[in-house]
Amino acid sequence: MGDVIITETNKGAFTYKITKQQIVDKDDRTIIVPSKKPILTVVTCYPFRYVGNAPKRYILTATLVASTLN
Repeated sequence: MGDVIITETNKGAFTYKITKQQIVDKDDRTIIVPSKKPILTVVTCYPFRYVGNAPKRYILTATLVASTLN
C-alpha cells in the first residue's frame, strides 16, 4: 500500500494513493459504495492466473491526492 495510480483522461491527470487492498468473494457487492471523497476502486479477478470464472475478486481502493485539469 502507498503506491500511486495515475490516470489520464481528456479532463486531466489524476493521482491516487492506494489505501486498501483486499480479496473478496466474486458476488460481494459491498465494495463499491458512495463516498463524499473522490476514490478509485480497481477490481480484477483472483487468483490472477485462474482460467475461467474466478471465484474471488482482488480489490484496490485509492484516494485522490492530486489532479491537474486540462
